Amino acid sequence: MKRPKYSNTRRRILIDMHIGDWELEFLAKYDPIETAEAVSTIEAEAAMVYFQSHLGLCYWPTKTGVQHAACKGRNFAGETVVALQKLGLPVCGYYSIGFNNEEYLRHQDWRIKPASAPTIGILPRQRYGIVCINNPEYREFVDAQVKEILTHELEAIFFDMVWWNGVCVCQSCQAKYLEETGKPIPNIVDWQDDNWLEFQKAREKWLSDFTIGLRDLAKSVQSEIEVYHNFALALSNWTRGMNFDSVKGHDFLGGDFYGDKSEQLFITRLMSNLSPKKPIEFMTTITASLTEHNSLRTQSELERKVFASQMADAAFLGIIAIDPDGTIDVEALSRLKSSFIKSKTFEYHAVIEPLETVAIYFSDNSRMNINELPQEIKAAPSSSIPNYPHFMAASGVAKILAREHIPFGVISKSNLDQLEKWPVIILPNIAKFDESEIAAFKKYTHDGGKIYGSRNSLFGNEELFGVVSIGNEAGNVIYLKSNEIGAIKRPLSHWCKQDGTNGALRIETRRAKVLANLGLPYKYPNEGSAENKLFATIHSSPYYHDTTHPSVVQNRFGKGAAIYCVADIECLASPDNDALFVELLNKILPPRLIEINAHPALWLSAFEDKDRNLVLRIFNASNDTPPITIVGGKAKVNLEGDQSIAGITRMSDSQDLSFRADGNSVEFEIGAIRDFEAFVIKLAS
Repeated sequence: MKRPKYSNTRRRILIDMHIGDWELEFLAKYDPIETAEAVSTIEAEAAMVYFQSHLGLCYWPTKTGVQHAACKGRNFAGETVVALQKLGLPVCGYYSIGFNNEEYLRHQDWRIKPASAPTIGILPRQRYGIVCINNPEYREFVDAQVKEILTHELEAIFFDMVWWNGVCVCQSCQAKYLEETGKPIPNIVDWQDDNWLEFQKAREKWLSDFTIGLRDLAKSVQSEIEVYHNFALALSNWTRGMNFDSVKGHDFLGGDFYGDKSEQLFITRLMSNLSPKKPIEFMTTITASLTEHNSLRTQSELERKVFASQMADAAFLGIIAIDPDGTIDVEALSRLKSSFIKSKTFEYHAVIEPLETVAIYFSDNSRMNINELPQEIKAAPSSSIPNYPHFMAASGVAKILAREHIPFGVISKSNLDQLEKWPVIILPNIAKFDESEIAAFKKYTHDGGKIYGSRNSLFGNEELFGVVSIGNEAGNVIYLKSNEIGAIKRPLSHWCKQDGTNGALRIETRRAKVLANLGLPYKYPNEGSAENKLFATIHSSPYYHDTTHPSVVQNRFGKGAAIYCVADIECLASPDNDALFVELLNKILPPRLIEINAHPALWLSAFEDKDRNLVLRIFNASNDTPPITIVGGKAKVNLEGDQSIAGITRMSDSQDLSFRADGNSVEFEIGAIRDFEAFVIKLAS
């Protein structure tokens, strides 16, 4: 039976097998053929199979590692692969990197040595034996294991956990850094210090080189195999050392994610524009969280994860954790099957490209708080949460754009030679630019592009924005006020945290037009006290006096324009902040191809197929579970030149819809949307 390529599938499943072997009943009931048959009944198009797990125990007769005792000499992994392939399903092999309890216990010198107490989010860190990828013996071991795995015929291979669990200062890392630079690992985390920056770059390069090396190794054994690594920590802070240079080690991007719909909204759009090949893959558990085993997501919650993946034109992989005895939860399979059946209705197999009006620029070099005070490496954070100012601003922009029904993408340095694809680019409080980025944004704007930037995005782009910084704001609250910007005719407060989490710059204009000015409280920046009486009212710090310093400016640059705001207003969600951001965006936003007049909980994505037909996808992002059906709303398509509409089809029921044409605009009712809907708009030839 001819099998499709793994990357050409959209509905995928992983039977998660992180099971020990110290009890006889563990995996005693595992049956490769029964497992494959169960997978084949749920409308899945592809499957991922464990060859090994975080425990390091192997599910094939390994000569280099330790086989799981339940196998008893059998090839659980290989037999499962063959059984799935006989049923026509392409198979991806799973291998855990770094997280390997068996080798952690067998080789003490392979162990990672974190500079500070390591964490793994909500997971019980003490259960995981983590080894260091810089240990040469471990690297040789991994290479040997991969070669053994690839004696099996696989369509793809997935490498998990390729990141740093904190800053490793083991002997291997120290020796490697000393050999490369002639320097010891620095003891102080300081984002203004070249020594620290050099070490952080080395950590990132080590991971990237390892990732690319694994891909090259796999391709050298099976040239047609597709290779990817877990991209789950793509948004993590600096501690995990992930860098987008590692994308060269992927054939396409995918990873497991456990956040809310806003995280899924952001990460799928980043991966889509970063991935070497599409579709990208969004994977998550069928259970309520990664630490749950028996508590499942509700049917509605799971379906919304699948639909949100479809909204981004991503493949969805459902993770079902096998029971300790080796059987599979029938209800978990049933819920995933139901979700897949519903999602099939909206599958669109023509080649499509996203239509994104706005691009949010995500900076790979801004995963830190540059205003943070220097600290000893042993006090450095070890968690991976995206708690840095740039992400707070970037994710804030994404939420605003979604509520405004503006299709957007998330781009990065890899897209610098394609910037003209996006009419507007947002630079949300970016900590650091390199020369290539600065040059690219200047060229983009000079050629007619439009840019919005906030707070630290000014540095390096002073000519572009037409202003210069004279320092950080030193008080706890400032105000933005303008007579020509409706959103801030009433002063808008912006709170500044002196740890740099959010804040504002003080600027002077050089050539930009001032749209709004800075206002300050009484006796700013002094916060006042009972003794000094340097406050006007005891509870708050109201607007007290004007300044001549700009807070929002607009600058013409070549054929384009740039708007800059001193404050990272997008990171502090409020109706007033959102209204200001939207009003500023509308000053540079060109006429939209697609407009939706509907409830803010309906999020929009748009695509164009190979015949230039339009595909609109609308996701109900209501916070209610199950979502409340949203009734009433219209879509408007603004065509160009002599284009016209031949027909509009609603995908949920294949119904052809009536529409009203008015000049080059076409309008139609989107109807009631409970969770998801899609429309195909066919253009007349």
